[in-house]
Amino acid sequence: MEIITAKERTLHALTDEYLGLLVDTELFSGISIQEIRAMLACLGAQVKTFEKGNLLVSPGQPLDSLVIMLEGQSHIVQYDLDGNRFIRGDLAIGDCFGDTTVCAGQKTSELGLEVRTDTKVLVVKYQRVVTTCSSACQFHARLIQNLLKVVATHNNHQAQQLEVLTQKTLRDKLWYFLRSISHDERDSEFEIPFAREELAAYLRCDRSALSREISNMVAEGLIKTPRRQTFILCS
Repeated sequence: MEIITAKERTLHALTDEYLGLLVDTELFSGISIQEIRAMLACLGAQVKTFEKGNLLVSPGQPLDSLVIMLEGQSHIVQYDLDGNRFIRGDLAIGDCFGDTTVCAGQKTSELGLEVRTDTKVLVVKYQRVVTTCSSACQFHARLIQNLLKVVATHNNHQAQQLEVLTQKTLRDKLWYFLRSISHDERDSEFEIPFAREELAAYLRCDRSALSREISNMVAEGLIKTPRRQTFILCS
């Protein structure tokens, strides 16, 4: 995976800063900080920095690595044959990208990773994860099990978005999405990971149509929007 506009820093200089974060991620679940420290050196992991607005991974780009978010936020994006951009999801700190591509044996990524804020990521070669090294490190089996769980989680997320998009009307799509984010809790504030234009790209609709629908739902007492990305489902 060739990453452009990225500033590389040595892993040794950054490892301690992020060990506490990595131990709580799904990919490194059940692996101790000491094991992670040894693991990252064995896997030849690299930490890379990206500035806001760059594409960390472009659709169609060769991809042979897992990317774990250490700082910042990114969107998973996809383009149709006419060049229209759609958002498939968001990537927050601790999340992993590239797993479904590399585990499926695909040479290139169908999805892109668009950097929303200045971002640091950990890049790990997939083959180094699934191939036992000469030191016969004990963590490989657990890491592979965790990777399978990560793939399953991402498949569930894709199924959830498909469920949203198959709703008949824009209101139904928006309502289903908000309920899924809020876990159907009423009268409690919750924040969505998208600004208005980004939400339109996720729901695959026109931004002005989305704004009208949100205004209509507020006027009808179905939702409240105390802040730009904050919603309340009303009883």
